[in-house]
Amino acid sequence: ITGDIFLAGWGAPDDWTPAANMYTAGKWEATGSRKSYAVGVTTDGTLRVITASDGVTQVTTVSDTATGFTNGTLHGIAVAVDLSENTATFYTAPASDAFKPHNKVAWTQLGDAVTHTQSAIFDTRALITVGAIEDPVNTNEWAGRIMRAYAIASTDPTVAPAWDFDARALTPGVT
Repeated sequence: ITGDIFLAGWGAPDDWTPAANMYTAGKWEATGSRKSYAVGVTTDGTLRVITASDGVTQVTTVSDTATGFTNGTLHGIAVAVDLSENTATFYTAPASDAFKPHNKVAWTQLGDAVTHTQSAIFDTRALITVGAIEDPVNTNEWAGRIMRAYAIASTDPTVAPAWDFDARALTPGVT
């Protein structure tokens, strides 16, 4: 994904206002100029997106409204980054939508669209990491459960995902 992006994840963190920023998913590695994108939750409960156009220089944008979710509860969070409009629009979704087809999720906008000025998203060789960023040494790990995450190469959440992680498809202890 090198242009507009819709990045979504469902999680039940231990704390929706964590001690440190944490991420549901990202394609982000600080070493070797491998930064691309990530979405997560900040210490005050707002949502955060980071993108890089050159693998090095990052743009960080935070929602203007906190989620207000109760600790330990499952919810969907998402961001649509529109490069031509220079905006990031944040969304939430109910737990009941976690395993619906991506084009059937009832996303609700969280606050107003926020300025996010970025020319492109870098096509990095970093691995997609769910529940953290910075592979191979995970940082900003999600404290709690991650149920699903996906990314769409569009701001339209009904377009087919470029990748889709579903925890139900995993076998414990198998890598």
